[in-house]
Amino acid sequence: MTMFLVGGGPSDGLGVVHDEFVAAARKRGTRIGIALLGSADEVSQFLDEYAEPIRSRFAEAELVPIYLDDEPEPAQNATVWPDDLERLAGLVVAGGWTPGYLTALLPRRDAIARLVRGGAPYLGFSAGSMVVSKHALVGGWQFRGRQVAPEVWGEGLEEVELRDGLGLVGITVDVHTNVLHLDRMVAALEQGRIHHGVTIDEDTCLVV
Repeated sequence: MTMFLVGGGPSDGLGVVHDEFVAAARKRGTRIGIALLGSADEVSQFLDEYAEPIRSRFAEAELVPIYLDDEPEPAQNATVWPDDLERLAGLVVAGGWTPGYLTALLPRRDAIARLVRGGAPYLGFSAGSMVVSKHALVGGWQFRGRQVAPEVWGEGLEEVELRDGLGLVGITVDVHTNVLHLDRMVAALEQGRIHHGVTIDEDTCLVV
């Protein structure tokens, strides 16, 4: 299992990360999924930011967009997953609204776990890094009424909130640390539900 957890969005400073992700994916095949939250009309403009670094290193790759719908009711959810999800050569999960990403990905948690534990590399950016935890930190900017992060980074939540995540790693992940500092993770630890956390700067990657 190889996971690349990036503390921010795509950037030119992540060349080595893309090199290693592509090298790992090549060993499995050519189909690589790229998951973004929103409809094709809403997020297609961002797709190339995630696709181009892979395409430039792996011309034979077939990049498969997965447009995630965070509607919790299966009958109304519009996400179209690849039929061969568990046989993809690799999976990229983009950044954005963390609670929505987690809601959209949870119905396929078991399949994603089989994919990654079966050897497909996983590359997460920001939200895509946060959701992989057993107990995922999904947002919030206050702890017991005290500000621990800028409100704009709260993901629409007030109190720092942990939810059941994808469970690919045991440790809880926060991102954008050089912007948010450590206070939000400290608050999450003070809640008592988790005992270990890691925070990742932008332009920085934790390899698991």
